[in-house]
Amino acid sequence: MRAGHSLSVAHTPPRDGAASTTVFFMHGAGGHAGQWRFIVPALRDAGLGVVAHDALGHGDSPAPREWRAYAGRAWVADLQALILRHGSARNVLVGHSYGCLVVLAALQAGVERPVERALLLAPPSTQARRRAPWLAYLPTPLLERLRPTLSAAFRCTAWGPDAPPALINEETVISDRNSFFAFKAMWRQWLRVDESRLHALHMPMQLWAGDADRITPPALARQLAQALP
Repeated sequence: MRAGHSLSVAHTPPRDGAASTTVFFMHGAGGHAGQWRFIVPALRDAGLGVVAHDALGHGDSPAPREWRAYAGRAWVADLQALILRHGSARNVLVGHSYGCLVVLAALQAGVERPVERALLLAPPSTQARRRAPWLAYLPTPLLERLRPTLSAAFRCTAWGPDAPPALINEETVISDRNSFFAFKAMWRQWLRVDESRLHALHMPMQLWAGDADRITPPALARQLAQALP
């Protein structure tokens, strides 16, 4: 959506015109728009509009070799642009993991369409990373050689014990296509959310967390909830 870049966007307009509502989905780091595929049909059947996109370097969106393209504020700018372009009379923002930070930062910065409510799934800490993980400083070719090991480690950490193996395999195939250059750039330009300003976000907001989640455990959602009005 920014000048010089394009994104893969799935958009279904709402059914009702002036009284319409559109739901915007923002996936997390390593995610993709297809992760909402089990939810979107029900929203469409209910007459709601749906917008789900792949962030740069994810899914079917391009992966430019441009460091600043993956900055946290760049993710926010893309979401803001999508809301401006496809927003309705009422809008709902849904974020997952890192996407929760993108949603919160977009709301803090301001969006040019009325946002009715937000849903944050598995929110991470809003505390800014002091330092990116050590993997973010390895050469990209070396990370590619380590991809099978890193992918296996992520499978063990990110999925609950009852997750269907077929779903895990399907998601792993998609996530293994993501660019390590993009991950390095994203990790080292992690999005900062000003927690001291979250009290100004006066709208209905739900936070959901899973007790088997070892990456974004419920304690982080409780911490964020305390900072919200």
